[in-house]
Amino acid sequence: MASITMRFLAEPSTVNFGGKVHGGTVMKWIDEAGYACATHWAKRYCVTVFIGSVRFHRPIMIGDLVEVEAHLAYTGNSSMNISVEVRSGDLKSGELHKTTECLIVFVAVDADGKSMPVDAYSPSTPGEMALAARAKAHLDASRAAGARAAASEAHARGAASAAITSAIDASSISAVALDTAAVAASGRDEHHVVPEAAHLRADPDVAERDREPGVGRKP
Repeated sequence: MASITMRFLAEPSTVNFGGKVHGGTVMKWIDEAGYACATHWAKRYCVTVFIGSVRFHRPIMIGDLVEVEAHLAYTGNSSMNISVEVRSGDLKSGELHKTTECLIVFVAVDADGKSMPVDAYSPSTPGEMALAARAKAHLDASRAAGARAAASEAHARGAASAAITSAIDASSISAVALDTAAVAASGRDEHHVVPEAAHLRADPDVAERDREPGVGRKP
Protein backbone atom coordinates (compact mmCIF):
# COMPACT_ATOMS: atom_id res chain seq x y z
CA MET A 1 0.00 0.00 0.00
CA ALA A 2 1.56 3.30 -1.13
CA SER A 3 -0.98 5.53 0.64
CA ILE A 4 -3.11 5.66 3.76
CA THR A 5 -5.94 7.96 4.88
CA MET A 6 -6.98 8.64 8.48
CA ARG A 7 -10.32 10.30 9.32
CA PHE A 8 -11.54 11.55 12.69
CA LEU A 9 -13.16 14.51 14.42
CA ALA A 10 -11.13 17.37 15.88
CA GLU A 11 -11.78 17.03 19.61
CA PRO A 12 -11.95 19.85 22.19
CA SER A 13 -8.80 18.50 23.88
CA THR A 14 -6.75 19.66 20.85
CA VAL A 15 -7.73 23.34 21.19
CA ASN A 16 -5.13 26.12 21.29
CA PHE A 17 -5.41 29.60 22.86
CA GLY A 18 -7.14 30.85 19.74
CA GLY A 19 -9.96 28.33 19.97
CA LYS A 20 -8.70 26.25 17.04
CA VAL A 21 -6.75 22.99 16.72
CA HIS A 22 -3.17 23.36 17.99
CA GLY A 23 -0.50 23.28 15.26
CA GLY A 24 1.52 20.77 17.28
CA THR A 25 -1.44 18.42 17.24
CA VAL A 26 -1.62 18.70 13.45
CA MET A 27 2.09 17.79 13.23
CA LYS A 28 1.40 14.78 15.45
CA TRP A 29 -1.33 13.62 13.05
CA ILE A 30 1.05 14.07 10.11
CA ASP A 31 3.74 12.00 11.81
CA GLU A 32 1.27 9.24 12.68
CA ALA A 33 -0.09 9.01 9.14
CA GLY A 34 3.42 9.04 7.69
CA TYR A 35 4.52 6.34 10.12
CA ALA A 36 1.57 4.12 9.19
CA CYS A 37 2.31 4.50 5.48
CA ALA A 38 6.06 3.90 5.87
CA THR A 39 5.72 0.94 8.22
CA HIS A 40 3.17 -0.77 6.00
CA TRP A 41 5.47 -0.37 2.99
CA ALA A 42 8.69 -1.44 4.76
CA LYS A 43 7.07 -4.21 6.79
CA ARG A 44 9.23 -3.19 9.76
CA TYR A 45 9.62 -0.44 12.35
CA CYS A 46 10.42 3.02 10.94
CA VAL A 47 11.70 6.26 12.44
CA THR A 48 11.25 9.86 11.36
CA VAL A 49 14.47 11.47 10.09
CA PHE A 50 13.22 14.60 8.32
CA ILE A 51 10.20 16.88 8.24
CA GLY A 52 10.16 19.79 5.83
CA SER A 53 8.19 21.99 3.47
CA VAL A 54 5.44 22.42 6.06
CA ARG A 55 2.64 24.76 4.97
CA PHE A 56 -0.30 25.76 7.16
CA HIS A 57 -2.94 27.07 4.75
CA ARG A 58 -5.90 27.49 7.10
CA PRO A 59 -6.88 26.57 10.66
CA ILE A 60 -8.81 23.50 11.70
CA MET A 61 -11.85 24.20 13.81
CA ILE A 62 -12.89 22.14 16.82
CA GLY A 63 -15.56 19.65 15.71
CA ASP A 64 -14.38 19.56 12.08
CA LEU A 65 -13.99 16.31 10.22
CA VAL A 66 -10.24 15.85 9.66
CA GLU A 67 -8.70 13.79 6.88
CA VAL A 68 -4.95 13.07 6.89
CA GLU A 69 -3.68 11.43 3.70
CA ALA A 70 -0.12 10.10 3.38
CA HIS A 71 1.31 9.13 -0.02
CA LEU A 72 4.62 7.38 -0.64
CA ALA A 73 6.43 9.62 -3.14
CA TYR A 74 9.67 7.70 -3.73
CA THR A 75 12.18 5.51 -1.94
CA GLY A 76 15.90 5.43 -1.36
CA ASN A 77 17.91 2.45 -0.17
CA SER A 78 16.39 2.51 3.33
CA SER A 79 14.39 5.75 3.28
CA MET A 80 10.82 6.49 2.29
CA ASN A 81 9.80 9.99 1.23
CA ILE A 82 6.16 10.58 2.05
CA SER A 83 3.92 13.49 1.14
CA VAL A 84 1.18 14.21 3.70
CA GLU A 85 -1.86 16.41 3.15
CA VAL A 86 -4.36 17.40 5.83
CA ARG A 87 -7.90 18.45 4.96
CA SER A 88 -10.77 19.47 7.19
CA GLY A 89 -14.31 20.79 6.99
CA ASP A 90 -17.69 21.15 8.65
CA LEU A 91 -19.65 17.90 8.73
CA LYS A 92 -22.86 19.78 7.91
CA SER A 93 -21.50 21.10 4.62
CA GLY A 94 -19.57 17.99 3.73
CA GLU A 95 -16.81 20.07 2.09
CA LEU A 96 -13.17 19.48 2.96
CA HIS A 97 -10.43 22.07 2.38
CA LYS A 98 -6.67 21.60 2.42
CA THR A 99 -5.31 22.95 5.69
CA THR A 100 -1.74 21.64 5.89
CA GLU A 101 0.81 19.90 3.69
CA CYS A 102 4.18 18.47 4.54
CA LEU A 103 7.00 16.25 3.35
CA ILE A 104 8.28 13.68 5.81
CA VAL A 105 11.05 11.07 5.49
CA PHE A 106 11.19 7.78 7.38
CA VAL A 107 13.96 5.18 7.59
CA ALA A 108 13.36 1.49 8.26
CA VAL A 109 15.46 0.11 11.13
CA ASP A 110 16.08 -3.24 12.79
CA ALA A 111 15.88 -4.06 16.50
CA ASP A 112 19.30 -2.43 17.08
CA GLY A 113 18.34 0.78 15.29
CA LYS A 114 20.42 -0.01 12.20
CA SER A 115 18.94 1.15 8.90
CA MET A 116 17.53 -1.60 6.71
CA PRO A 117 16.82 -1.67 2.97
CA VAL A 118 13.26 -1.26 1.71
CA ASP A 119 11.52 -2.26 -1.50
CA ALA A 120 11.84 0.27 -4.29
CA TYR A 121 8.75 2.26 -5.20
CA SER A 122 8.11 3.13 -8.84
CA PRO A 123 5.42 5.75 -9.53
CA SER A 124 3.23 4.67 -12.42
CA THR A 125 0.61 7.38 -12.97
CA PRO A 126 1.20 11.00 -14.04
CA GLY A 127 -0.01 12.17 -10.62
CA GLU A 128 2.40 9.85 -8.80
CA MET A 129 5.27 10.94 -11.04
CA ALA A 130 4.48 14.61 -10.39
CA LEU A 131 4.33 13.94 -6.65
CA ALA A 132 7.70 12.17 -6.74
CA ALA A 133 9.28 15.04 -8.69
CA ARG A 134 7.84 17.63 -6.29
CA ALA A 135 9.01 15.73 -3.22
CA LYS A 136 12.50 15.30 -4.67
CA ALA A 137 12.70 19.00 -5.53
CA HIS A 138 11.75 19.94 -1.96
CA LEU A 139 14.38 17.59 -0.52
CA ASP A 140 17.10 18.81 -2.90
CA ALA A 141 16.31 22.41 -1.94
CA SER A 142 16.48 21.52 1.77
CA ARG A 143 19.83 19.77 1.31
CA ALA A 144 21.23 22.74 -0.62
CA ALA A 145 20.05 25.13 2.08
CA GLY A 146 21.63 22.93 4.73
CA ALA A 147 24.93 22.84 2.83
CA ARG A 148 24.93 26.64 2.50
CA ALA A 149 24.18 27.04 6.19
CA ALA A 150 27.01 24.65 7.10
CA ALA A 151 29.46 26.49 4.83
CA SER A 152 28.41 29.84 6.31
CA GLU A 153 28.86 28.51 9.85
CA ALA A 154 32.31 27.11 8.99
CA HIS A 155 33.30 30.47 7.49
CA ALA A 156 32.09 32.29 10.60
CA ARG A 157 34.06 29.92 12.84
CA GLY A 158 37.17 30.46 10.73
CA ALA A 159 36.80 34.24 10.89
CA ALA A 160 36.29 34.10 14.66
CA SER A 161 39.38 31.90 15.08
CA ALA A 162 41.47 34.27 12.96
CA ALA A 163 40.28 37.23 15.02
CA ILE A 164 41.19 35.47 18.26
CA THR A 165 44.63 34.56 16.91
CA SER A 166 45.19 38.15 15.80
CA ALA A 167 44.15 39.43 19.22
CA ILE A 168 46.52 37.00 20.94
CA ASP A 169 49.40 38.06 18.66
CA ALA A 170 48.68 41.73 19.35
CA SER A 171 48.57 41.03 23.07
CA SER A 172 51.91 39.20 22.90
CA ILE A 173 53.53 42.07 21.01
CA SER A 174 52.21 44.54 23.58
CA ALA A 175 53.57 42.41 26.41
CA VAL A 176 57.02 42.26 24.80
CA ALA A 177 56.99 46.02 24.31
CA LEU A 178 56.07 46.57 27.95
CA ASP A 179 58.84 44.22 29.13
CA THR A 180 61.40 46.00 26.97
CA ALA A 181 60.32 49.39 28.30
CA ALA A 182 60.51 48.15 31.87
CA VAL A 183 64.04 46.79 31.39
CA ALA A 184 65.21 50.05 29.80
CA ALA A 185 63.71 52.10 32.63
CA SER A 186 65.49 50.05 35.29
CA GLY A 187 68.91 50.48 33.67
CA ARG A 188 69.26 46.72 33.05
CA ASP A 189 68.97 46.86 29.32
CA GLU A 190 71.68 44.74 27.73
CA HIS A 191 72.69 47.60 25.41
CA HIS A 192 72.86 50.17 28.23
CA VAL A 193 76.44 51.16 29.28
CA VAL A 194 77.22 52.96 32.55
CA PRO A 195 79.09 56.24 31.68
CA GLU A 196 82.14 55.52 33.89
CA ALA A 197 82.56 52.08 32.39
CA ALA A 198 82.28 53.60 28.93
CA HIS A 199 85.07 56.08 29.80
CA LEU A 200 87.36 53.28 30.97
CA ARG A 201 86.78 51.28 27.83
CA ALA A 202 87.43 54.34 25.70
CA ASP A 203 90.87 55.04 27.38
CA PRO A 204 93.03 51.88 27.36
CA ASP A 205 95.88 53.58 29.31
CA VAL A 206 93.58 54.35 32.18
CA ALA A 207 92.27 50.84 32.09
CA GLU A 208 95.83 49.44 32.11
CA ARG A 209 96.88 51.65 35.05
CA ASP A 210 93.82 50.54 36.92
CA ARG A 211 94.91 46.92 36.57
CA GLU A 212 98.54 47.62 37.83
CA PRO A 213 98.91 47.63 41.60
CA GLY A 214 99.63 51.07 43.11
CA VAL A 215 99.65 52.90 39.75
CA GLY A 216 97.52 56.01 39.66
CA ARG A 217 96.22 55.44 43.16
CA LYS A 218 96.55 57.76 46.09
CA PRO A 219 98.22 56.35 49.17
